[in-house]
Amino acid sequence: MGLRLVYLIFIRLSGWLVLLGRSAPSKDVELLILRHEVAVLRRTNPRPRLDWADRAMLAALARRLPTMLRRHRLVTPATLLQWHRRLVAKKWTYLNSPGRPSLDTQLVALIERMARENPRWGYRRIQAELLKLGHRVGASTVRYVHILGTTTHPDGSWTTQQARNLLMDLGDRADEFRFLVRDRAGQFTSASDAVFAGAGVEVVKIPPGCPRANCYAERFVGTVRSELTDRLLIINERRLRTVLERYVAHYNHHRPHRAQQLRPPRPDRSVPS
Repeated sequence: MGLRLVYLIFIRLSGWLVLLGRSAPSKDVELLILRHEVAVLRRTNPRPRLDWADRAMLAALARRLPTMLRRHRLVTPATLLQWHRRLVAKKWTYLNSPGRPSLDTQLVALIERMARENPRWGYRRIQAELLKLGHRVGASTVRYVHILGTTTHPDGSWTTQQARNLLMDLGDRADEFRFLVRDRAGQFTSASDAVFAGAGVEVVKIPPGCPRANCYAERFVGTVRSELTDRLLIINERRLRTVLERYVAHYNHHRPHRAQQLRPPRPDRSVPS
């Protein structure tokens, strides 16, 4: 294959040297003929088979074309980018191990005991106390899911009140939060943003139409819908709060998580390796 690539490069260079001695009108006529031949070939075989030498040649030469001409080649710019991504993927040497390593069950029990015996401690305080004992864990390892409220009409006033309730529940721990990442839904108004701004929390809006920018929240909402609300008949808000509270307990204590190597975040009993 290497010889084929060298041969193609030699042929192209020889063709360019021949073009230097030709007039401009003859070159224009040849371009028109070649474009018509390519159009005919596309009608007969819209998806030609290219080997790696053809891909390398097209990718190298397409960079020298103007932007408008790149859109009318045998392959599209998206195809060229796909070739580059495949090349980078083959040369990628970093380990592909998603998720974090699971915690020891004794350490998990210690974190739960600290949170239970010291209800005013936030996750940052628990992280610091664990560090003094020689246990280095991330702050996100200590955080838990928190269901704030439920309603059939999540308008601006309801969201603003929930923001006040959240800050009241957090108390002194509110100083540990710097940012609130949210989408651009209509129930988030300037009044609710002002509540967080008054507590020193900066509101960060994700770009329009980009739910992946708030992937943790979107993933949890999708999980709750697929595993809970889409499978039950919710008759009122009280029923919804009850099932959500039970699901959060299941989510934290029993549900396997792929990021935790199929272990619950806070198992209430020992899980075999």
